[in-house]
Amino acid sequence: MQVNLNILLSRYPSSSILERFEEIASLLTRNPSAKPEEGINWLHWVCQRLKIKSLGEYGLTPHDFSVIIEKASAASSMKGNPVTLEFDEMYEILNLAM
Repeated sequence: MQVNLNILLSRYPSSSILERFEEIASLLTRNPSAKPEEGINWLHWVCQRLKIKSLGEYGLTPHDFSVIIEKASAASSMKGNPVTLEFDEMYEILNLAM
């Protein structure tokens, strides 16, 4: 979510998608005035509480990123992402999940 939010703020600062990020943050935090960053922080907190493993703990290394990004770029599920992601942005997402 963080990378998508950064892209929206830098490339599309008046996008209506930002309102969806605020709505998601409000729902997650139960705070009607929550900002997107608060929703992202809440998700990080939940991942820690649930002890969700990082990609690295599953054996993934940065060496694997190129193949994963290539396959993800061709996947139909990427069409549901709120912004089009460039290679370096997908790399950053994977790196953050390590």
